[in-house]
Amino acid sequence: MPEPIPAPTPPRRERGPLRYAAGLARGLRDVWLIAGITLALVVGLEWVLSMLPPGASSGDARSRKSSPREKSRARADAYGGAEWPRAYFEEFHRLDRSLWVPYVYWRRSPLQGEFITVDASGRRITPQQIPPGRTQTPPRIFFFGGSTMWGTGARDASTIPALVGKGMADQGSPIVAENFGEAGYVSTQEVIAFQLEVRDGNHPAAAVFYSGVNDLFSVYQHRVAGLPHNEGNRVTEFGLSLRDKRERLYGTALSAWMDDRAIVRTLRKVVGRETIRFDWGERGESGPWRKPVPEEQWPGDVARRFRANLETAAAIADSRGIGSRFYLQPTLFHKPVRTPYEQGVSTKHPGLDQLAISCYEAIRKEMETSPVRDRFRDLSDIFKDESAPMFIDWCHIAEAGNERIARAMEPDLARLARQPKPGADAP
Repeated sequence: MPEPIPAPTPPRRERGPLRYAAGLARGLRDVWLIAGITLALVVGLEWVLSMLPPGASSGDARSRKSSPREKSRARADAYGGAEWPRAYFEEFHRLDRSLWVPYVYWRRSPLQGEFITVDASGRRITPQQIPPGRTQTPPRIFFFGGSTMWGTGARDASTIPALVGKGMADQGSPIVAENFGEAGYVSTQEVIAFQLEVRDGNHPAAAVFYSGVNDLFSVYQHRVAGLPHNEGNRVTEFGLSLRDKRERLYGTALSAWMDDRAIVRTLRKVVGRETIRFDWGERGESGPWRKPVPEEQWPGDVARRFRANLETAAAIADSRGIGSRFYLQPTLFHKPVRTPYEQGVSTKHPGLDQLAISCYEAIRKEMETSPVRDRFRDLSDIFKDESAPMFIDWCHIAEAGNERIARAMEPDLARLARQPKPGADAP
């Protein structure tokens, strides 16, 4: 007779602490599994979004690839369909990192590119047009200004200083043109940059200041005149390396890291930028300068500060026998006949057009009574009768426009180069 099959032994049930520990272990395993899958999904989504073309996940200009704004400028009709602007702006984006410079805050990082050359001091290189065999060193002329003087949108040989140098060499009056322009510099920073050169014994025959748009954009940005661009960044960053500020440093770094995630940028594009904010680091004390004033005061405030800076620069120049000239630069808002592209970019900053017109009117009126009015020239209307495209955005002009500006400056600078002594720059 076959042996009976024994009944299966029922599973052992843990009792008391053992049963609790086993359940806890299973729960922790499930939590880690869910967390791991979630993390993998988040990392994968971040990777996918970061690999999308610029603008697909966000309009943030900090994308590692060329921003939509740079791509737009490369397609500006002022370039006449040329191929080089696309490669130029890809190279231009590599200048995103800046060097800290005392008193003036920043300069561009060094770059040796195909279209753009920036030296170790952060200054853009200007190709010189000195005839071979010349024994006497040509007079030096320093050029100060913002990104329009630096040459955003132009190759090394087509910046304003380079074109002035070429034009004067062609006329038999060669100079050594040195470009001290820098992106975002307001007129106060230009004067300080000039003063630092003079302080250190670097005395040119003449100094040129090409200004206006950064001063008016500063008041548009801060709602108070006379500040460098993005002054709020300096407030956030001030003193972060101090021991008692370490907690703010870590919070600020974490906030910045979160801000730069493609997922966050995408969500902000969908639900609004102000909806998702990371303010884990204190913003610091803003100081007494940050007191916005009514809009009707902006033009007058800009004009008075602009005049004071020009007069200060002239006084520094006169004290060292340096000639000086001041130019109010053009904007797209002062070009009545615009191409479809120019009309499109003129609306990117709501209200900026009327502010620019008002500020420039105030500057002209202010300069009528200035002791340096004979050294000041308003170039804002230089394109008033021009129907051809000149601008790549509201303030930057293409190389053909730089050529026009350079030709307008040359007669003044030729006289200064011949007479580099006090009082010689009166017409």
